[in-house]
Amino acid sequence: MNRSKTEMFTAGLNNVETLNLSSLGFTIGSMPIRYLGLPLMHRKLRLSDYRPLLEKISGNFNSWSAKALTFAGRRQLISSVIYGMINFWASAFILPKGCIKTIEGLCSRFLWGGSETKKCISKVSWNIVCLPKTEGGLGLRDIGRWNKTLCLKLIWFLFSNADSLWAEWTREYRLKGENFWAIDESKTTSST
Repeated sequence: MNRSKTEMFTAGLNNVETLNLSSLGFTIGSMPIRYLGLPLMHRKLRLSDYRPLLEKISGNFNSWSAKALTFAGRRQLISSVIYGMINFWASAFILPKGCIKTIEGLCSRFLWGGSETKKCISKVSWNIVCLPKTEGGLGLRDIGRWNKTLCLKLIWFLFSNADSLWAEWTREYRLKGENFWAIDESKTTSST
């Protein structure tokens, strides 16, 4: 391990125990931090914590606005690049409705007007745009539904992957042998 690049995070220890561990030469870290571009913190994320995602999406739209893109080109960029960024965050967190609404607004303005800052009249509602092409839509994903699907994948992963350290830890320390579907979510300590 590279001690200059490593931080140690402790929980449930008193000051003496933390001080003893700091003698190993690692810097004691504190929350919140960013790991692989995602914020890690001890509480549920607020809309302001999603600002890096929104700024990254907006930055992409700004750079593409200078180019003369066709409608099909703008749709393809939203579908591939923007939704790829959203997938990364939506796989880890339940996105707040305000965040989803902001992203959909940026995408809609870029799709119909070529710029996420330029106000334009939408030709079709975003709900219709998100329908499959066979149903008259453009085949873009509904971000709210997609976020739920990706979060449900965590439940599937919890029961299907016996070799996962995360799944094993969650079963042992969060579920504690109880039925997953009977757990009172208001008593859990994890927002996810």
